[in-house]
Amino acid sequence: MHATHLLLLSSLLFACTPTDVAPKDDADADADDTGGGGNKDNPVVWDDVRYATSDTFTGAYTDGASLWVTSTGGETWTRQGDTWLNLPIETDEESMNGIWGNGTGNSLKMVAVGASGILAEWNGDTWEVESSSTAIFHAVDGPSVTELIAVGGGGPWDNLTGDWEARQIDGDRLSLNDVWFDGTTAVAVGDDGVIATYNADTDEWTTEIHDSGSNLYGVSGNNSSDIWAVGAQGLVLHRNGSQWATVDIGTRANMWSVWSPSVNLAFVVGANGSAFKIQGNIVTELNTGANEHLYAVIGTNEVNVWAVGSKGLTLYYDGDEE
Repeated sequence: MHATHLLLLSSLLFACTPTDVAPKDDADADADDTGGGGNKDNPVVWDDVRYATSDTFTGAYTDGASLWVTSTGGETWTRQGDTWLNLPIETDEESMNGIWGNGTGNSLKMVAVGASGILAEWNGDTWEVESSSTAIFHAVDGPSVTELIAVGGGGPWDNLTGDWEARQIDGDRLSLNDVWFDGTTAVAVGDDGVIATYNADTDEWTTEIHDSGSNLYGVSGNNSSDIWAVGAQGLVLHRNGSQWATVDIGTRANMWSVWSPSVNLAFVVGANGSAFKIQGNIVTELNTGANEHLYAVIGTNEVNVWAVGSKGLTLYYDGDEE
């Protein structure tokens, strides 16, 4: 998660009935942005369990039962059952932008990232905070706490050698908004259509620029042949093999985050409460009933999904679309 541009977008989305939408080769990135939070006449399929705050929730992790979030106020929170609890973190109120997690209970591991190069690791009781650079970090991902990649204004950093170190891409440190990493392949996305790929076998990063040239804000995947990316003006990309195809979801609202729990399945959230489920070529709008922007989506499977965003907005989806 992700870049922090905030846009107000009008509402014009198609109905909640699943629509067969085949991927196209190119996105119409120059079209007017007319997206929004969905057709409010459709039934709301998310539970709104927001925490009352003026801060924006920027990232999230769930173990299936509980939820942990980062916020722009330099704080982290957890929802246990129906109760919200603050997890104090010493950040001088610097924005926390993303969180990675694995496990539950005594085996819970988490790393949170934020402004001013903040990298914070959860030790089971408190956050241990270090600042590895002056650049802002937007997101962090990986298969384990010792195999993580963090991205932001200073390009990618990783702890693959034991310590956090900056990595260069083609001799430059690109500004990146989000990253997905499975231990073998990493894909990071950024502004102006930048897509950077890391190959663990060669220990090298390579870059490409998507034809749309649009800002890309979120990325998620299951393997090197099944990766999703989302961005400005409703752009949704799916790499099924070696090529990126564009999936038309029927909106020009910014899409800020994507999460893929299994092959050919993705949940996408964005401006003004927009939320979609994409399964193969079938796009379903999931009416949130909310107008606030959604900046992160995460879950454990397709019937246990969380989305968070502006002013503490927190939504839960259990797969029931009635």
